[in-house]
Amino acid sequence: MSNNAQNPNNADKTLKPDAPADKTLKPDVATDKTLKPDAPADKTLKPDMAADKTLKPDAPADKTLKPQAAIDKTLTAQVADKTLRPAGDDASVKREMKELEESSKEFESEYLLNGVTYKTIKVLSTSSGEARILLVENNGKQYVLKLYYYGQHPDHEILEMIHKVAGSGLLVDIIAHGYWTNPKRTDEQLDFELMNYCSGGSLDKINLRGNEEKFREIAIRAASSIDFLNKHNILHRDIKPGNFFFTDESQTSLVLGDFGIAVKCPQNGSCRVDTARTPIYAAPEFYTHVPGERPEIDIKSDYYSLGITLLSIWMGEANIAGSESVLLKNKLNETLPYPTDMSAHTLSLIKALTRLMPNKRCGFTEIVRWAKGENIFKDEKAEPDEAQLNIVFNSGKKQVAHTPEELAAFMLADPELAVKYLYTGKMTKWFNDAKRPELAVNIESIVETLYPKDKTAGLYAACYMLDPAMPYTDVKGNRLDSTEQIAQSLVDNFAHYSKALANPNDALYIYLNVSGLKSISDTYPKLFKSDSRRALWQLIYALNPQMPFYISMEDGSKVACNDGDDVVRAVYQSVPDDDSWNDLRSEMFFVWLAQRDPAGEGKIRSRISGLDNTNMSLTWYVLYSLNPKVSYSLQLDETASDYYFTHSQVADYINLCLIDYLVLDGDPDTIIRNLTDIKDTRLYYYFKSKEIYDDKIDWISYCMDVESKENTRKNGPYSWIYGAFKAIKGLDFKPYYYFPKSKILVTSLDELKKVPSSEIKEELNNHYLEEWIATFFQEDPFVDLSQKFTYEKLTVQYLEFIEKLDKKNVNVSNFRKATSIVEVNKKKVRTAYGWFLLMRLLLGILCFVPIIAFIVALIWFGLPFDSNPLNGFSAPAIIGMTILFTLVVWFVGEFDSCLGSVIIGLIAAAVVYYAVYFALELIMPVARWVLVALLALLGFYILRSCYLKLPTKRSANKLLFNPSFEESGLEPLHFTYRAKAGTYFDSSIADASHDYVDYLKTNMKSFAIRAIPVILLVCGLAYVFVLFTPALSSALPLKDGAVAESALQGEWTGTFEGRPATLEITEVEGDSLKAVINVQYSNMIAEQLEGTVDMENKLIHFDDVVSNGNLDGRYDAILSDDLKSFEGMYENYTTKKQVKISFSK
Repeated sequence: MSNNAQNPNNADKTLKPDAPADKTLKPDVATDKTLKPDAPADKTLKPDMAADKTLKPDAPADKTLKPQAAIDKTLTAQVADKTLRPAGDDASVKREMKELEESSKEFESEYLLNGVTYKTIKVLSTSSGEARILLVENNGKQYVLKLYYYGQHPDHEILEMIHKVAGSGLLVDIIAHGYWTNPKRTDEQLDFELMNYCSGGSLDKINLRGNEEKFREIAIRAASSIDFLNKHNILHRDIKPGNFFFTDESQTSLVLGDFGIAVKCPQNGSCRVDTARTPIYAAPEFYTHVPGERPEIDIKSDYYSLGITLLSIWMGEANIAGSESVLLKNKLNETLPYPTDMSAHTLSLIKALTRLMPNKRCGFTEIVRWAKGENIFKDEKAEPDEAQLNIVFNSGKKQVAHTPEELAAFMLADPELAVKYLYTGKMTKWFNDAKRPELAVNIESIVETLYPKDKTAGLYAACYMLDPAMPYTDVKGNRLDSTEQIAQSLVDNFAHYSKALANPNDALYIYLNVSGLKSISDTYPKLFKSDSRRALWQLIYALNPQMPFYISMEDGSKVACNDGDDVVRAVYQSVPDDDSWNDLRSEMFFVWLAQRDPAGEGKIRSRISGLDNTNMSLTWYVLYSLNPKVSYSLQLDETASDYYFTHSQVADYINLCLIDYLVLDGDPDTIIRNLTDIKDTRLYYYFKSKEIYDDKIDWISYCMDVESKENTRKNGPYSWIYGAFKAIKGLDFKPYYYFPKSKILVTSLDELKKVPSSEIKEELNNHYLEEWIATFFQEDPFVDLSQKFTYEKLTVQYLEFIEKLDKKNVNVSNFRKATSIVEVNKKKVRTAYGWFLLMRLLLGILCFVPIIAFIVALIWFGLPFDSNPLNGFSAPAIIGMTILFTLVVWFVGEFDSCLGSVIIGLIAAAVVYYAVYFALELIMPVARWVLVALLALLGFYILRSCYLKLPTKRSANKLLFNPSFEESGLEPLHFTYRAKAGTYFDSSIADASHDYVDYLKTNMKSFAIRAIPVILLVCGLAYVFVLFTPALSSALPLKDGAVAESALQGEWTGTFEGRPATLEITEVEGDSLKAVINVQYSNMIAEQLEGTVDMENKLIHFDDVVSNGNLDGRYDAILSDDLKSFEGMYENYTTKKQVKISFSK
C-alpha cells in the first residue's frame, strides 16, 4: 500500500466528485464477499513487547483533487506515451462488442406481449413519427407489431373497439394491444398494437392511372371501411394511401388500418379534436375554425381525405403536394390539381369528395350511387352564388369585398378601420345580411370571447379565419406561406421574436392556430417567459425540422449539425459553451431530433424521464444515446486509438489515466473523479446508455465506496486507489503498472522480474505499486471470498509477496513484528510443555518400571531372605540413606542451610531404617506380600499425585500450541493496517500463553517433589532386593563379599566322580566360604568343607575340615560367568587321586 493511501498524517490523493453535477450514491450491493469482523480482543498495549507500529515517511507528492467549477466536457488525459498500453484481448473485446450490438438494436429478438412471446422476423418501417413497425411470428403465423415511441400513446379504448370487431374484412384485425415492458429497462413501457400481417402491402405502393376499374373497386372498398368505422362511432382522422393494406399478395382484398389518432364520435355527428393530421390529406375544416379553438369535424372529414387519397393513387402524391398554404388555398377554392386523363364520371367522385363545405360533400350513400353509375357531383360554380358577399369596406378607395378572402386582405391593409368595423359589431351585421351566419358567429366569438381586449390579436384572428390560406407577414413585412420560411425569418429576426413571442396573442401564434399548429400557441408563450432563447430555437426546429442544429463552441465558432452523428462529432472535436451544452438536453434539441430519428428521440426521452434536467452531466446521457456505436470519448471511428467502447476498453482508459495521475504526476482526468462517486457522472451515463452495463455501475460504486461498512471493516489495506485498480480488473481488463525510469509496463507479477529491484522498492515506498499488486491477491474480484478468512489469508500472501520485493517495507515490518510475538509465545509454550512431558516420561519410567519390576520379582522370586536381613545397627546403610535424604531435602526442599539439610536427612534415614527393621521383625512371615501391597500403593500415589492431579491440559490449551489464523494472521493484520502509530501489539492469547507456561513450570516442580523421593526409595529397595536375590545378583559384576554372598550362598546340585552329589554353601564372609558336601556311595557320605572364592578370576577352592578317611582332599573349580555353575577337580590328599566335580545352582 502506498504512503499516502494509508498514512493519516499524509495527504492522500483524495478524489472529490465533480461539482455541481455529481451526487453521492451508496447503493446496497449484494455481494458474496463477506468480510470478517475485527479481531475479537481489544489489544492492551504493552511496551515491554517491543513491537510498536511505525509509518512510512511522507510521500514526495501531495495531490488533492478539488471539485471543478463546472462540468468537465472533455476527454482530458494526456499520457506521455499512449502506446504503452498493453495489447487488449481481441476475443474478449469482440465478445463485448457483440453484446453491445445486441443491446443497441432498435428491436428485440422477441417480444412478450400480454403473456405471449412473438419472435421478430424483420423491421418493416422506422420512418413513422409515432411508432416502429415490425414483422413478428408466433406458432408459424405472422403478425405486424406496431411499437409506439416513447411519449406516443394510442387510444386503447378505440383499439379495443376495433379488436372486438375483428374479422370484419374491412379493417385490419387487431389481435392484441396494451403495454410492452422493455426487459432491459423495466421502468420503460411502450404502447403496442398487434395486427394481422397484410402480405399485399399498402395502397401507397401502387399507381392506378389509366385503370379506372381497379380505381372503382378500391374507392368502394375504402369507403366501406370508413362507413364501418362511422357505424361504430369512430373517426379515423388519418385516411391516406399508406393506411390501406392488401391482405393478400394478389391485392384483391383491401382493409383500413393505423388507428393511432382515431377518435370516438357519434354516428353522423361531430366532435372537436386536436390538429393532428397528415396535411396533404387533411380536410379544410381543420383550418377554417376560429383561431384559438379546436376544429370541429365529422365523418365528412374522413371522406374528404378519401378524395385526396384517390387523387393521390391516380396522380401520385408528389403531383399534389406543395407548400401547405398553397395546398390549403387550393382546397378552399376547390381548385385542386385534378387529372385530365380521367373520365368525367370517375373524376366526379373525387370532386364530390373534395367539396369545401362538409354538408355538400358526398358520403357513403352517394359513393354507392356513384358506383351504380349515377352522377353525384354538380358544379355549383357555374351557377350564381346566393351567399356572394358585397361588402363596401372603404368607399373612398372603392374597396368592395366579394369574398371573405378579399375582405381579409382589405382589413390587413387598413387595420385601424378594420378594428372599428370588427369591435363595433358592424362586421357581424355584414355577414348576417349576406346570409353567412357561420362567419358572423365566428366573428362574435373572436370579439367577445377570445380577444375582447387585445384588438390587434382580434384583427389577425378575424383575418386568418376569413382567409386560412393567407400568408404570415413577418416583422419586416415579408409574406411567408410556409413554416420553413417562417422558421428562417425567426432566425433572421431572432432578437425581435425572442421578446415578441412571449405574448400569447402574437400574430404568429394566431397564424399557427389556423395552420393546424394550435399546440404551439398553447405551449410556447410560457416557454418564452422562462427561457426565450431556447424557446425560440425550439419553435424554429418545430417549424422547420430540416434546419441544422447549431452548437456554439467555447472558442467562438459555431457548428451546424444535420443529424445526431454530427452532434457527437462536433462535441468530440471541440468544447461547447454552457448554453449549447445545456441545449443538448433541452426540448429544442428533442424537437429537432424527432424529425430525424424519432425512435432515437423517443428512447432518449424515455431514458431521461424523471431525471434532474438541471444536472449538466445529463447532457452526456443524451450524447451517448445518439448513436449506439458512440464510445466513451465520443469517438465514432472504431479504428481510432481513443475508441473506448466496451467496458474493458473503458477500463483500459481508466488505467491509462490512473497511471498518468499516480505515477507520472499528470492532471487527473474527469474519469478519475467519476470513479470516486459515479452517480450522475459522465462515466455513469455512458454505462447507462449501453443498457446492459448497470452491473458495471454497481461494481464501480462497490469498489470505490471506501467508507462502506464492508471496506472499513477489512483487516487489510484499502483506499480509493485500491478500489480503482480492483474496479479495472472487475471490468475484465488486466490492470497494468508502469515503471517510468526503466520504461517497463507490467501486467502480471512474473513480469516484475524484468524491473530493477531498486525501482520496485522506490515505487513501493513512494507511489502506488502495492495497490496494483493487491489485485492479484485479496482484491482480486474473481476470487471467491465466501470461505471464512479467505480475504485475510490472501492479504497475508500479499504481504509475503511484498516482503520478497522489499523486506524493509513498513507494512511488512509491522506485520512481522506482530507475527514474531505470536511465534515467540508459541515457542515458549511448546518448550515448557516439552520439558514437562519429558519429566513425566523420565520420572514415570524411573518410578513405575522399578515398582512394576519389583512387584513382579517379589511375586516370582519372593524375598531373598527368610529372616530379617537388617542388623540392629548398620552404619553403612544409615550413612548411605542419610546422604540420599540430605540431597532430596537440599534440592527439592530448597533449604538454605546445608547443616539443617544433613540433620533432617540423618533423622529421616534413621527413622526409615529402623521403621523398616522393626516392621520386618513383625511381618517377616508375610513380608513378601506386604511389600507388594506397599509398592502398589506407592505406584498409585505417584499416578494420582503426579499424573492425575498435575495434568498437561494440552487439549484445553491447544490454541496456544498451534494458534489459529485468527491469532497468527488476523490479529497481526489488524495491527498492521488498523492500529495507530506508536501502539504495541499484544496477541489475544499472550496472557493465556504466559499463564500456561507458569502452570507447566509449577507442575514440573511439584512433580519433582513428589516423584524423586519415590524414585530414590524404589531404587534403594531394588538394590537390596537384587543384592539378596542370588538369581539376580549373579547377573551383576561381583566385586565385594556382599555380592558373592548373594550369588554363592545356597544349595548346589551336581556330580562327584559321576555320582550324585549336593553342595550347600552355608556361609559367605568376604572371600571365605563354609559348606557341606553330600556324595552318594553305597551310603550317603557327608563332609564339612571350608574354602575361599576369587570373584575376580572366578576361582573357588574347598578343603576337607575333618580327616576321617572319607573324601579327605581339596576341591578346585572355576565359576561360570553368570555364577550359576562351576566345574573342577577333587584331589585326595594321600593318594593324589583326582576325580571330576560339577555343580550348578
